Amino acid sequence: MAAPRGLHALARLHGIQTAYRSNEGARVTATPDALRAVLRALGVHADSDAAIRDLLAHRRRELADRVIEPVVVGWRGAGTAGAALRGVVRVRSTDRQREGDIRVRVGLEAGGERSWTVASSSLEAVGVTEVDGRARAELEIPLPDLPAGYHDLAVEMGRGRWEALLMVAPERAMSWEAVADRPAWGVFLPLYAAWGEPGALPDFALLDTLAERVAAKGGAVVGTLPLLAAFLGERPHEPSPYAPVTRLFWNEVYVDPAAAPGFAELPDDERGTLPGGGAPPRQRDPRWFDAGAAMAARRPALEALARRFFDGDPDAELAGFHARNPLAEDYACFRAITEGRGPWGEWPERLQARDVRDGDYDPAVARYHLYVQWLAERQLAAATARAADRGVSLYLDLPLGVHPDGYDVWRERALFARTSSAGAPPDPLAAQGQDWGFPPLHPEAARLDRHRYFIASIRKHLRFAGVLRIDHVMQLHRMFWVPAGDAARGVYVRYPAEELYAVLCLESARAGAVIVGEDLGTVPKAVRRGMKRHGLYGMYVAQFELEVAKGAKGAKALGPRPVPAGAVASVGTHDTPTFAGWWMGRDAEIRRDAGVLSEEEAAREVAGRGRMRAELVRGMVQGPRTGGTPGQPNAEGSEGEGPDPAATAVLSALHAHMAASPAGLVLATLEDLWLEPEPQNVPGTTGDRNWRRRSARPLSALDEGAPAVLLSEMDQARREAE
Repeated sequence: MAAPRGLHALARLHGIQTAYRSNEGARVTATPDALRAVLRALGVHADSDAAIRDLLAHRRRELADRVIEPVVVGWRGAGTAGAALRGVVRVRSTDRQREGDIRVRVGLEAGGERSWTVASSSLEAVGVTEVDGRARAELEIPLPDLPAGYHDLAVEMGRGRWEALLMVAPERAMSWEAVADRPAWGVFLPLYAAWGEPGALPDFALLDTLAERVAAKGGAVVGTLPLLAAFLGERPHEPSPYAPVTRLFWNEVYVDPAAAPGFAELPDDERGTLPGGGAPPRQRDPRWFDAGAAMAARRPALEALARRFFDGDPDAELAGFHARNPLAEDYACFRAITEGRGPWGEWPERLQARDVRDGDYDPAVARYHLYVQWLAERQLAAATARAADRGVSLYLDLPLGVHPDGYDVWRERALFARTSSAGAPPDPLAAQGQDWGFPPLHPEAARLDRHRYFIASIRKHLRFAGVLRIDHVMQLHRMFWVPAGDAARGVYVRYPAEELYAVLCLESARAGAVIVGEDLGTVPKAVRRGMKRHGLYGMYVAQFELEVAKGAKGAKALGPRPVPAGAVASVGTHDTPTFAGWWMGRDAEIRRDAGVLSEEEAAREVAGRGRMRAELVRGMVQGPRTGGTPGQPNAEGSEGEGPDPAATAVLSALHAHMAASPAGLVLATLEDLWLEPEPQNVPGTTGDRNWRRRSARPLSALDEGAPAVLLSEMDQARREAE
């Protein structure tokens, strides 16, 4: 059905792409219903032809009358701190002769003010906007030298005054060369999967335990999945690290009560299931992490500690915490109300509107949540500080979204488009597309709010992370919005990329941290250009980078493509099969069992993987001119005789290839080193398999056998790559 006249124009004026290119290059045009649904999520109700005409006229007037944009960016060049500032304040003026002088004031973030005046008649018009017969000359006022930061900008013309956020940022984020003295390598393992003793619960201190072992071998980075707060009660319950309650507070499941001040003074009956000696409780099944059970085991002791903390004099301890976390008490109240009333969408209207009063929640529960956040920050800070003393940085991951029933959506209602969800268009891996189930950020509302929430989310992570991965980095440019759960009807919505890059570059410089963008899959060229221009590192995943080996003759041979300098290189990610799982075709079997692949499709994929194994051995171990094929792989080796030697040889060759490259960072997934066949996550599936499996081996396994040899070889190759 043809779109009503003006609907496409209205959509474009609100940042909606009316068409996109599919994974296979075909043009996909948005349906009128999809455009209306996404416009509605943006607060624009284009339900009739008359409404479209009125809304179109209103939007054109609104944009033409916007004297300055709500956010202005000034860039410093990639040279010294005193490099010239590139940036302009673009203003729209109706009558330059009548308006005379334009007065510009900048309230500096650190205090003080800069102001200057220009004659409007001295500025050349760089464009003209005309709406309803009224012309708007677009003028550019050059910015003088200003310090980096978030400044308050005001422009006065005639009797009018308009305000905006002025971000002055370095053009590029921090580089590996600026923060490290040599090419770096590190390891990756989800924190919930890590352990030192069988069945022991994970905690923040394990990050330092891992850092100690990595530092001893020459490594510089410990990477893990998001560590943000999650719903771990009965309703709602969502342990996925990519559906957190908030992007502003940490997950208390990793808080160790036994390491808290005052734990030794607790009587046995206040320690709950924690043994009197303070040893950690055990999981019923050490192979799986039950986050809800872990929280239930730790909570009695944490509640007892919270009572003692608040019975004492907590003000001195909490003063600095509140300064760093101004929303902590509000968050604690939200969690207390949720525990008493369930998801916030079911609350009375007054509470949904954030009119919270005494009696709406149990104050003891709120104090508990405030205490565990204070303790989480304290323990995470201690672990990362000890790791930093060893020369090891923490590599954290900022998830794309938050749980729709979570704190951020409740607190920042206007910033989220709650009638749509983020997702991905149909592709070969998901024929119907993907609906990720969380509301996307409203780009216009975020700009008008001066990107306050995004800045706070980045800053929260960079307080502890030396490396921050931005999940689905395409979000800086555009996001796929899914109306009513139907990904096949989704459309792309544009975001203010340069403004978001400015936040990342500025926060990166302040924290001395490297920014990595997850740019896997189908990525528009504009995204990679933006990442390169602003110094964000991309990702190189060897499983996706195989090609016919150069110079191969006769039998087909495979090898990995060269690793680019601006990359974080790894064999796989948390969303791919482990190396052994990929080698064996185990991922195809899992997707078959989950109903994602048919029996025939899985069989074809497993057979194809067998051919690839032989080609990889020829290309990476035996050489492209040598015949021979590896035997059928088994994670434990043939009849339990040991690891498959062909798999071990190819895995070692892949890491050697990446380590000798100009990659900024090489990450080894610990579970790959002992050929773990089972994945941590299978995208497109739900159930007990994802985000729960604990590592088959303890952290001490790094010091022995094949893992120790491979890490030693990788360290040597990285040193030689300097």
